[in-house]
Amino acid sequence: MNKSKPMKKNRDNEWATRDECYAEFMNAIVLQAVTDWKDGWKRLQKNPKDTQAENLKCSSESFFFSEWYKHLCEYPAKDLMTRLPDLAKAELLETTKRKYINAYKMREKLKPKKNSKAKQKKLKGALFRMIEAEEDMRSKWFTNLYNSVPEEMIEDCELIAEQELAKEAEWSKLSDRERIMEISRLGNEAKARKKLNRTERS
Repeated sequence: MNKSKPMKKNRDNEWATRDECYAEFMNAIVLQAVTDWKDGWKRLQKNPKDTQAENLKCSSESFFFSEWYKHLCEYPAKDLMTRLPDLAKAELLETTKRKYINAYKMREKLKPKKNSKAKQKKLKGALFRMIEAEEDMRSKWFTNLYNSVPEEMIEDCELIAEQELAKEAEWSKLSDRERIMEISRLGNEAKARKKLNRTERS
């Protein structure tokens, strides 16, 4: 069968070739292993005795140094293992902060109103997630990992949440036409930034 024969449509809604489908499949295998490693690493920061997390991390490492990995990916395993801890650390910090920020925003939106039972349930869920994230930010393992001051980090999260709430309030006041114009403007700025980044790399 001809390798160039189209198999399915890609993200750009264009027909992908068989080789492109294989490449996408191979990338997905490697990316899943990377995700598994990072998940295992994050869980071990909170609980070093988590045997499932340790097994997840170790099995991913075994894959990275296997012949199969070399066949699937050209990126050197040693370089990947050097980068992964920093990536996982950054993701864990962002996830914890975002969990607190989103829950804080939900609480502020629901707090001043007479809520239905469904919204009361959402409010309880938001408060629970805030407590969970705050406990993590105040924990010894977290403060040691990021050399952070819990009160400062929580205050920073609340400031970001308030800023995002203010922007959302401004957005709600815009007409449909104004929203379309703003989306277009932001889209053009994003395209310009991408072009600039490509130029700087070349």
